[in-house]
Amino acid sequence: MAEGTTLSFPSDTSDYLAHDGLKKRILSISRRLRQAQTHLHKTLHTDLTAFAQADIYFEPGPDGDYPIVALRSVPCSYYLHGYCTPCAYSARPRPSSDIRQDPYPALLKQVDNLLSRFDELFLHRTNGQLPGYRIRQRKHDRIYMLQLAGESSFFSDREIPPDYRRNILDRFLQFSNKHHVDWHLMLEVRPEDLVKASESGELDRLQPLLETLNVVVNMGFEHDDQFLRQVIFAKNLDQNVFLKAISIAKHHGLDPGVFLFAGAFILTPREVLQQMAHGLAFLETQGVFVNVMLPNLQAFTLPDLLYHADLYNLPEPTWLLGLMPLLLDYAPKRSDGVTPGHWFVGGVVAEPAPDGTIVNHPRLKCPQSLANQLLKLTHDLRLGGGQEMFKKACKKLYQTAKTASMACHCPVFNDILRGCSPLEGDLPVPTWPQRTHQALAIAETQLDAYLTKKSAEALKVRPRNIL
Repeated sequence: MAEGTTLSFPSDTSDYLAHDGLKKRILSISRRLRQAQTHLHKTLHTDLTAFAQADIYFEPGPDGDYPIVALRSVPCSYYLHGYCTPCAYSARPRPSSDIRQDPYPALLKQVDNLLSRFDELFLHRTNGQLPGYRIRQRKHDRIYMLQLAGESSFFSDREIPPDYRRNILDRFLQFSNKHHVDWHLMLEVRPEDLVKASESGELDRLQPLLETLNVVVNMGFEHDDQFLRQVIFAKNLDQNVFLKAISIAKHHGLDPGVFLFAGAFILTPREVLQQMAHGLAFLETQGVFVNVMLPNLQAFTLPDLLYHADLYNLPEPTWLLGLMPLLLDYAPKRSDGVTPGHWFVGGVVAEPAPDGTIVNHPRLKCPQSLANQLLKLTHDLRLGGGQEMFKKACKKLYQTAKTASMACHCPVFNDILRGCSPLEGDLPVPTWPQRTHQALAIAETQLDAYLTKKSAEALKVRPRNIL
C-alpha cells in the first residue's frame, strides 16, 4: 500500500458502493491499463507484419504435453472495452498493419503452419493414445488433442467469421484423412457466441465435422456469484445465457467444460474456498467438466496493479490443500463425457506468460520445493488419484508445510483486513463492495506510477511516461 494511505469504508448505503458505479470504475481502469500496454507493444514491436503463425503454449496432458493454440486476427471487443479483467489473450503484440488489410486470410495460414509442424508440436510430445478418453469417433491408431481459440472465442464472428471456422475445421479433417490420425479438438468459446451459432443453424451445419473431430467446448463462467462475475471480473455474462449455452453444448454432444476462477482481488483465501465450494456445487448440478483457474499476475491488469500497491497477494501454495478435497468431491453426471475425470487446474502456465503465479512470485513465503510438490500433487490427483492418495500425501507434506508458512487463511486483501478480522479484533469485516471501493480508490491513485514503472521495466531505460 502507498505510504500514508488512510483506509476508510463508506456505509453499505453509500452511492460509492452501487454495483454499476463500481463496475464502471473497474472498466475504466482496465481500459487505461490495456491502452498503455498496446501503446508499449507498438513501441517495442515495430517489425511485426501480418500474423504468420498462431500463439502456442503447452499444458500437461495424460500422455504428454498438448498445445493450446490462440489464432490471431482482430482483438476481442470485450477486451477493448475493459471487460474480463484478468484476461490477457488480446494483450499480445500485434502487427501495425494497414487497417484496410483483411485480417482473416492469415487465419488459414496460421492453421497450415500449425499442421506443418505436426511432428514438433504433437508427435514428439505425446504417444497419441489419450488413455481413458471416451472418444466418439476413432478411426486410426493415434489421436492428438489441442485447445483452439480465437482472440477470445472460436465462435466469435468478429474474430473468426463462419466460413473461416468451417475452413479451419475442414483442414483438420483433411490432415486426419491424409496422415491417418484422429483429432480431439477443444474449442474455447464465449457462451453467447455458442448460442448465436446455434440459433443461426451453424452448429447443425457443422455437426458432422464436430463429431468426426471429437470436438468439445470450453467456456468461461468465472464465478457463480453475480457480484464477483459481473462487477469484479466484469464478465458481462447473464447466467441464463450461460445455462442456455450449456444446454446447447450438451444437445450437440460437445461435453461442455467451464472455467471457474479460484480467486478475486477482494477475497481472502478462506473466502475463495467458500466461493469455490458454492461454484462447484452449482456446476455439479449442470453436469459439466470444470477448469479451475488459479490466480496469477498478468502485467497491465488490475490484480497486478493492486499487487504492486501491496493491496493484493496470491495465496500461499499450501492453500491448495484446502482446494483439493473440493475437487476430489466434485462428481457431476456427464452422459457424453469425453475427458476422464471431471476437473483440471490451470493458471500456472499461460499466454502471455504471467509475471507471477501461486508457486512463483516475489512475496512467496513457501519454500519452492514444497510449492512444487503441492503443484505436482494437484496434477497427480487429476490423473486418477483419489482421497486415499490425498490423505497419504498430506501426511508426508504436513510436517514440512506447518513449518513453512501454513498460511491458508492469512488475508489476501492484506492491508484492508488487517485488524478487521473477527479472529484479531471486534471490528466488522468490510463487505465486498466496501473492499472494492477502497481497492479502486488506491488503484486510481497508483495507476500512473504503475504504468510508468511497468513501461520502464519493459523498455529497460529510465522511467518514461507512456500515457
